[in-house]
Amino acid sequence: MTPAVAQLFRGARHDIIDAHPASEAEAGHYYGMQVLDAAGRPLNATFSAEPEAGWVALIMESRSGRAAGRPGRNADYNPALTVLLERLARLDATLADALVDSRKTQALGIPEAERRLITGPVRLALVPDMEALRVRMGTAQAKIAQEPDATKGGNSTKRIRLRLDVPGYGPGQAQQVAGILSVPLQEAGAPRVLLDRLEPADDESPTEDNFAAAVAALDALDKAGRRALRVEQSYLRKALFAGPTALCDLCGRIFEVEFLVAAHIKKRADCDDQEKRDVAHVVMSACRFGCDELYERGYITVGDDGQVILSHAIEASEHARAYAVRHLKGKSFGRPMTGRASYFTWHRANKFLDPV
Repeated sequence: MTPAVAQLFRGARHDIIDAHPASEAEAGHYYGMQVLDAAGRPLNATFSAEPEAGWVALIMESRSGRAAGRPGRNADYNPALTVLLERLARLDATLADALVDSRKTQALGIPEAERRLITGPVRLALVPDMEALRVRMGTAQAKIAQEPDATKGGNSTKRIRLRLDVPGYGPGQAQQVAGILSVPLQEAGAPRVLLDRLEPADDESPTEDNFAAAVAALDALDKAGRRALRVEQSYLRKALFAGPTALCDLCGRIFEVEFLVAAHIKKRADCDDQEKRDVAHVVMSACRFGCDELYERGYITVGDDGQVILSHAIEASEHARAYAVRHLKGKSFGRPMTGRASYFTWHRANKFLDPV
């Protein structure tokens, strides 16, 4: 994180506490994060994060208008919440629960079942329209804790609590997750769900020792970590691609290597150290024209016999189905399954959209 961004965080924290002294007590663990948009511009919106049972809990502070002696707060509540949900999707987070968590609902003792904003867990990476999800959550909260004789539609920008399952991050890493979410990707470092997708540096020629050191460094989500990732990706690509063109292991078509990804068969964040170093088996070649994305999202997988399997969920997408039927149906994986079967077993159990 750059000094300029860090200063923005510190400034945001002081602004929040000055404008809304109860915030720190409400949040329990208040980290004073201000949301920056994709261009790095600060939005007038803040949130906190804290560990809660088995989740990372994200608390979005409420929006309020100007009052006597107090400026308006969190005017950019809605766009900031959409940005946070989009960044959580890139982390492959699941929204396990969402509920209104205002001081009023706490004082009234309203049970969680009556403060809930979603009907069940939502895997955010599969949400096609994040703004629409944000609107539905706003509509759901409008009537919660509303006075019985109220004539207006209700407040749709209350203080809310999002309970999150973020792969690769436990409850004790809530502050780290908050830091990643508050800034654009290029400031935060690559989220773990994207680690397998970064481009290698053109001038890299890493040795085995470089690769081993890079694997050890990749848990740090900072600029050094991103460079270590490029070393790792360069090593993996060198192992996979011997020339200017290569096969996609899923569809079997030949592409220039710039259009191929050195993709982890088992999600990198869930690999142990030995698996990360199993270069000969843990990665595959996947084309950017559809195979990599469909595999990453769980629409396709590979069986123990090496056959590419299509998920029934792909029927819901006209374009994904058309691509899969044309290029993947009936295909076999392009490398021997020996040494790779266990990684595909993990993918079928944890990423593939059909039950196994």
